[in-house]
Amino acid sequence: MLCGVWYKGVVEAERGGASLFWAAGGPSRMVHTAIVECSGLTHEILLGYRGRWLTAGEIETARGFVQERSALLYLAGRVLVRFCVAGVLGRELGPQEFRVNAHGKPVFAPPLPPDWDFSITHSWPFTLLALRRDGPVGIDMEYGGPPGAPLPRATRLLSDVERAALVRSPVSQQRDAFFRIWTLKEAITKSLGVGLSLPLSSFTVETESSPIGVNGV
Repeated sequence: MLCGVWYKGVVEAERGGASLFWAAGGPSRMVHTAIVECSGLTHEILLGYRGRWLTAGEIETARGFVQERSALLYLAGRVLVRFCVAGVLGRELGPQEFRVNAHGKPVFAPPLPPDWDFSITHSWPFTLLALRRDGPVGIDMEYGGPPGAPLPRATRLLSDVERAALVRSPVSQQRDAFFRIWTLKEAITKSLGVGLSLPLSSFTVETESSPIGVNGV
């Protein structure tokens, strides 16, 4: 499992055997991260948070997922956000609805604090949260697949500089190198709140530099 978040350059931390990089713009600020392993959760367990950390609308949304795992990850993410915000602020916030920006990124709605930003990512069985005050944050996590698996077709979405860096990597390390680049790029677009409206090939993360550089955004 590889996950990544780019945070003004890169800070790396080990969390459950995964290397994390968190993404944010502006001056460096503390980023709170939390991860939940969801394989032991059930709908019955999560629905116990109805009215406290889950809204009726979110429960209805979860019912629309075709795969049960997707519904569990979605509900766990919503509970995790409210649980962590309550822990940071020291008070219960209740099941307020989130709103979404023009590009579909969920953000806090009043009376949740407007100066906080959050980002959620899922890759079964994990739900991962980044929470930041006074600036944007983005986080991404991907399952890299079994050792020796071919590179994803998404390599065509990388910039020319990134593809060249990938080719320079030893063949045995190219898959890990791809997912490091990919998760960083996804986290950056999430931190900017623009999603895939910003083409991933339009900017470059230079993972061979220290700290990691980001050009084009």
